[in-house]
Amino acid sequence: MYWFNPIDIILDELLAGATIALPSNIVDALDLVRKASHWMFALFLTGACLTVPSIFLSPLSVFSRWASLPLSLLTFCAAFATTAASIIASAMFIIFRNEVNKAIDTVNIEAAIGTKMFALMWIAAGAAIDGKAKREREGLRKPWSRWGMGSRHKREAKSEEEVDRSSPVK
Repeated sequence: MYWFNPIDIILDELLAGATIALPSNIVDALDLVRKASHWMFALFLTGACLTVPSIFLSPLSVFSRWASLPLSLLTFCAAFATTAASIIASAMFIIFRNEVNKAIDTVNIEAAIGTKMFALMWIAAGAAIDGKAKREREGLRKPWSRWGMGSRHKREAKSEEEVDRSSPVK
């Protein structure tokens, strides 16, 4: 599985056979980046795979309250996975940037975090959370109130009024 390995990128740019000596704190940070990037990838993939069916299955919740519960759990899992992956990625890249910048004199490389990547990642997490919140708001409403039918009690009260109107006035 792919993970961001700056050593391989640097070695590809150098002449053939050249090596690079890195401080131990950067090597330790690279091990953390490798493990965290695998978890991040798995969580982002899980979030995407759970979001797609929830998009197409969400209209079913209009017709049945029983369909709302599994769909609510599905959207919660998608939002949780996407947000957790965003948190892991943010922590991972900030830690790696700090470790590389501590050793800037040794390696002569400065690390920076891309704002476009962070913006896209947190927009995805925000959209997943917003979708979950909308799912919950719709699940709390009764389906018949969306169609303007009112509750059963209102319908019974209307039918009683109609009976009273049809009876002869004494």
